[in-house]
Amino acid sequence: MCNIPYIYLFIYLFLVLDDNQCLSWSCDEVCAWIQSWGEIYSTYIDGFKRYNVNGYRLLHFVDNEALWEFGVESLFNRRVILNGIENLQKRCGIQLSSRISSLNDFANEFDGDFVPSLYLSDNTYPNTMSCILQPLQNNIHSKLYNRILKWLGSLPNDIDIDKIELIHNAELHRMFLQQIKRTERRQKQQEFQPNLNAESNPIERKKVLNRLHMLTQQVHHNRPVSVIRVWHGCKRTILSKLLSDGFAALSRLDKGWYGTAMYFTSSAEYATKYTDPNGCLIMCYVVLLNPFPLITDDAPPDVSSSSFRFYGRGNYSNYQCHFIPVAPVNNDTNWNFRPPPNGVQDAIYDELAVFQQTDILPHAVVHLKSRTTSSISVASDADPEKRFLSKNETCEIEDSLMSVTF
Repeated sequence: MCNIPYIYLFIYLFLVLDDNQCLSWSCDEVCAWIQSWGEIYSTYIDGFKRYNVNGYRLLHFVDNEALWEFGVESLFNRRVILNGIENLQKRCGIQLSSRISSLNDFANEFDGDFVPSLYLSDNTYPNTMSCILQPLQNNIHSKLYNRILKWLGSLPNDIDIDKIELIHNAELHRMFLQQIKRTERRQKQQEFQPNLNAESNPIERKKVLNRLHMLTQQVHHNRPVSVIRVWHGCKRTILSKLLSDGFAALSRLDKGWYGTAMYFTSSAEYATKYTDPNGCLIMCYVVLLNPFPLITDDAPPDVSSSSFRFYGRGNYSNYQCHFIPVAPVNNDTNWNFRPPPNGVQDAIYDELAVFQQTDILPHAVVHLKSRTTSSISVASDADPEKRFLSKNETCEIEDSLMSVTF
């Protein structure tokens, strides 16, 4: 049988599968059963094989969280598999698990683009589990790696990707889920409704919010709130502190152009201005309640930043955070980025000033390294993991903590 191609082996096993004997299935028979649901399910069998999931383990240990670990990212496909497991359990007289049938578990509270990292094994950072993705060695890692590369988008030219790391801080995760629930309640309450008509140029401010809304539409998830994917650039020396204790743990916040806050951006390219060639980009999710849109009236191009409306202040009124589309002033592409005088359509980047740690969930880290002359090449679509992160200037920012965020 060793000379039979593996796909034919699975076909053979499926034809002779006996559901009444599922408790005694081998791992190959379990994989054949998984493949029987359709072609898309064949991409998941690597996870079942990696853990040698036989019939007994399938019926007793495989639940929603385990399927996540096996690489079954689609909620619908997990439900199909779990329903099949439930039917096998009934056939064998095994008591059903409430976790399998309900799917109301911890991981599923925030589902979609977010990948719950519940089975990461590395302890590189205190209070945080992590895993360095190996896209050339693991099919599941490759999918996640390529997805994060897509989210990175286009970037400057002198920085390379050293590695990409998934991270999971259970405490920050719990706080984030609670904040989602709190936001779901508050967004229906009158006291948290925006009143832009009381501000200058409400039409332009609404355009700013429309831009933010478009960014939230890029994040797919299962909750009735707005969530944005953002980046934060930092030095490696402070990475452990940020991942272990959260962004608010750093007390060296400057007064802040647009408020004393933790700053993020939807642009990884812009985030590289706030680290160095050997630094890091942290990808985070931020839940939004009622962002306040800043325009050039709040930060004119011809005044000192200390004269900005919200310089050194907390969140404005009842607004949860501040959103600021920005463009360079007088072609100063190093540091002087402000709301463009002619309107949001001229903005190149954006900044998000967040005032509460509980609104933020760090999820992945892109480790950077200087790009050498020999590495300058165009990566093919077949090797997306060789695409490069880059930036044009080496910046010092540790004291200002401009938080730009997986």
